[in-house]
Amino acid sequence: MMLSDDLGWLSILPVFMLIIYIGMIGLSIYGFVLFVKLARRGIRVMDLYLQDKNERKPGPPSL
Repeated sequence: MMLSDDLGWLSILPVFMLIIYIGMIGLSIYGFVLFVKLARRGIRVMDLYLQDKNERKPGPPSL
């Protein structure tokens, strides 16, 4: 019976693992949201660049 009392602290490890698992899921979702924001910003910048490039249509090259 003494052995089971000494290993009682091991029963708390799954609780810590669950907390770490939930925390990692939360960080993953947060990272994905940040990535989507960055991608949307990059697309907006690329659209502005292309719009600016198309508005400045160069004339015929001079010889």
